[in-house]
Amino acid sequence: MAHGNAIKCVAIGLLACGAVTGHAASADGTWQGVVRDGSNAVRATLQRKGDTARVHFGEPRNCAVTAGLLEEEGVSAHFRFGPSFNGGAFCDALYPGDLVLTPGEMGTSMRFQRAGASWSGNLTSIHQP
Repeated sequence: MAHGNAIKCVAIGLLACGAVTGHAASADGTWQGVVRDGSNAVRATLQRKGDTARVHFGEPRNCAVTAGLLEEEGVSAHFRFGPSFNGGAFCDALYPGDLVLTPGEMGTSMRFQRAGASWSGNLTSIHQP
């Protein structure tokens, strides 16, 4: 009987783990912070709703771009940038690149490539009324 209970505990643990990782990757919300490529920095606001992520980059970039969900793997969500809808050389150069979002204890990590440079940053949740 102890063996049967052990199997049940393992099964419940695996289901709970899957539920947590699935939920973490697909969390909707709004986050903001700074992303850097090493020598440059820009403020970013990220909005995630379902299978769409929208990123607005502040001055001096001042552009916005959306990305559609490709897949969720573990706690990370992988998106593909679409064309920029308000122009701007910075956002135009993101298409058709990838965006990776990974939630963590301190917020959401965002990373992407632009013109051969790796950009990343940790964004914190904005609690909206």
